[in-house]
Amino acid sequence: AVTLYKVTAAFSGIVIEGAANSDRAGGYALLCGPDHNATDDFIGGLQFAADDDDPSIVNLRWLYSSRQGRLSATLLPDVNPDTFYTVEAKFHYDRREADVAVDGTYAITVEYLPRPLDAIRLYNFSNCTARFREIAVSLKPGDVYSWANTAQFIQDHQHMMDALSGGSDDDSAPVF
Repeated sequence: AVTLYKVTAAFSGIVIEGAANSDRAGGYALLCGPDHNATDDFIGGLQFAADDDDPSIVNLRWLYSSRQGRLSATLLPDVNPDTFYTVEAKFHYDRREADVAVDGTYAITVEYLPRPLDAIRLYNFSNCTARFREIAVSLKPGDVYSWANTAQFIQDHQHMMDALSGGSDDDSAPVF
C-alpha cells in the first residue's frame, strides 16, 4: 500500500473556453491500480483544471477514487502558470484517508480506496502542458512495486520524456 506520494509540477497554457467540464482538465499525475485505467482504477493524484465557474482560472486539484466514485477537491485555487507546486499526500491505510498538502501546508483530508500500486500515469489534456520536477512514492514495509508498467508507459511515450536529460531549473524541467 502507498504511504506517501509527492509530486512537484507546474503547468502552462489554459483550458479552452467553452469546453465541456470533462475537457477542462489539464495535466495529471495519477497513482493507478492493476487495471491500468487512470479514469476508473486509480488511488489519487494531482490535476490542473479550469475553475467550474471561470475557465480562465486554473485550480490545483486532488483527483481521487472513493466509495462515491471519482471525485476531485480543490487544493489551491487560481494557481499561477509556470510556477512549481509540491503536492504531498500521506495515506493512512487503516482509516482509508489521505492528508494532502501543497508546498508543506495542509490542504485537505480525503477518503480513498486502497488498491495495489501498479503504475504512475502522467497526462496532458486540452492545451495545458504540465511539467514535472519530482515524483516520489513510499510503500508500506514489505510491499513491492514493479516499475515495469511505468517503464512501459515511458517507453511508449518517449517523445514526452526527452527533456529528462536536462537540468533542474524551471526552463529545463521535463515536459509531459
